[in-house]
Amino acid sequence: MRTSHADKWTTFYLSLIAPGAGQLWAGSWWCVGWWLGWGGAVGVWSWLVSYGSSEWWLIAGVQVVCFLAIAVVSAGHAKRQAEVDHPWPATPGTRVRVTRAPPKRRCIEATIEADIAAPPDVVWRRASDLPRFLVIDTFHDRVTLMRPRPAAGVDLVLSHNAFGRRFLRFGRILKWEEGRKYAFSDLSPRGPRHGFPHVFFVSVEPLSEEPITTRLTITVRGKWSSRWIPITLGRRWVWLVTRDHARLIRKAM
Repeated sequence: MRTSHADKWTTFYLSLIAPGAGQLWAGSWWCVGWWLGWGGAVGVWSWLVSYGSSEWWLIAGVQVVCFLAIAVVSAGHAKRQAEVDHPWPATPGTRVRVTRAPPKRRCIEATIEADIAAPPDVVWRRASDLPRFLVIDTFHDRVTLMRPRPAAGVDLVLSHNAFGRRFLRFGRILKWEEGRKYAFSDLSPRGPRHGFPHVFFVSVEPLSEEPITTRLTITVRGKWSSRWIPITLGRRWVWLVTRDHARLIRKAM
């Protein structure tokens, strides 16, 4: 299964260049609001420049920063407008939390916990449908199993689309307990020591019977392998991506 990541990142870049353009591409009336906001900002800054010409350099600097902030926020909003609906109807009242493990050398770990108002067998049926469930991830574009059915030892091809750039990563189902949990790796084609090697742990467990609630837990555990990007930035990056993944889980499940 392929998601519309190409459209998502197209709208992102369009609104990054011209706020509102991505919303227009996505067919959203929000484009009008962004155009009005952008035009109002231009008018305010033009007025400030006309009354503060002696400090034009300071006003110009603040103007650039503000316009960049508007463009980034508009791009993020446009990306969300272009996200497709997943094959399952979202369950009302789904609660999602994101936590991260304390720093430990170059290891990074983050966990999503989603409490879903549905029976465990329903949640498991969705979570075990790997070609559909795994593309809820922020960057997973297509997931291909090398065998007809998932099981421990089955290889995976994980097509990614990050900011419009497509590339392949490879993995393997490391554990499979039908109806309960599974784990799979996500590795760079250059080997397990490159490109942030990590493992996803997915589990489903009943939380309560009245009302019926099931907890879906997704833990990402990996090692920051880059020597050029500081580990602090790496942890922050994984945290932001995990939070976006959690938002998509809430929307899809």
